[in-house]
Amino acid sequence: MVHAYGPISSRPLSALQVKDFLADYQGNVVACHQIVQFLLSEGKLKSVVTIGFSDTGRIRPFKRVLTHACAKNALLLLTFSLAAEYPDLNVNMVSFPSLPGARIPAPEGEKPVATDVIAKAVVDLMVDGRSGVHLHVTADHTQGEVLHEI
Repeated sequence: MVHAYGPISSRPLSALQVKDFLADYQGNVVACHQIVQFLLSEGKLKSVVTIGFSDTGRIRPFKRVLTHACAKNALLLLTFSLAAEYPDLNVNMVSFPSLPGARIPAPEGEKPVATDVIAKAVVDLMVDGRSGVHLHVTADHTQGEVLHEI
């Protein structure tokens, strides 16, 4: 199972409302948890890869994507918690700066990553047997760099 959620809310802090935080949390964290629990109950789940973004797991201020950043960081915690609770399940996260042509550009100094590069990183994580890994894929490091591992 691969879980990615969009769209990304892009608003200044002064324009954010509670519903913006709840919508991003629901779409990222709650939806992932519900899908995983359902597939586990059906006995049809071997591997989970959640999708983060470039700054997932990094502590810094976010000017226009705060609700998205909060949800993706919570998704990283869910990813690690699932990996710890289900040792027979392969659970990881792949993050990347942006996609070519995306509405939200890559952070300064980073380039968008082609979808085939991201897909290969996802598949590699699914088949190599590691669990509890947060892999950051960039245009310059297509194999990815481990940012966090439990």
